[in-house]
Amino acid sequence: MLGSAGYIVANCVNMLCRCVHHLLYIRRVVDSFSLARITPSLPWLSALLAVGCGLAYEEAALFPYTLRRLLIHLLVGVTTGVAMLGALVVCDRATLQRAKELLWKNRSEWRVCYKHPHKYSD
Repeated sequence: MLGSAGYIVANCVNMLCRCVHHLLYIRRVVDSFSLARITPSLPWLSALLAVGCGLAYEEAALFPYTLRRLLIHLLVGVTTGVAMLGALVVCDRATLQRAKELLWKNRSEWRVCYKHPHKYSD
């Protein structure tokens, strides 16, 4: 009915619903869950925003697309992604450690939830 724009909006709504569902599930399974415990540092978020803006500009600058320009964009994106993961490991170990503790703390409870999901549903 809405064409390709409707398809994109539907995918955005789908992803939003999945994120909310997963946050509610984690909140139910993990004791004292709080988003503040895994919120990245301001320098990390600033770097992520700057890289995102840079990649958006780079993509616009490469238009009109050719195979060579698409390969350059892919190479820049992959390189930037690996660099950002490396920066996360080097610069924001505290967030990674908190996320690891949060996710691996109740691992045995996760197995129970997967075997008997009806016991843990709202």
